[in-house]
Amino acid sequence: RSPLLAAPSAAPRSAFRALKSVPGAEAQINIYMVKSLIPAAGVFLVIQGIAEVFRAIICIKTGHWPARMVVAEETEQILMRTAQDEDQKDVI
Repeated sequence: RSPLLAAPSAAPRSAFRALKSVPGAEAQINIYMVKSLIPAAGVFLVIQGIAEVFRAIICIKTGHWPARMVVAEETEQILMRTAQDEDQKDVI
């Protein structure tokens, strides 16, 4: 039997302690560093989900969606605005 099947709760800790890396890779990238970001990403997604629930509750109470603090802008729009600004500078 595999030790991973015998004690599944001990498997992540033993893998983290072993500092596993990709076999055969020239750079010997440590996988545990990348894998430790997975729970952190999950926490950030939970926080974002809670924030969206609060926004939805505010929308239900007030009748309109609250504005976001920072509105994302498409890269194409930024490039078009920059090009127009440069064109106006060239004309003057």
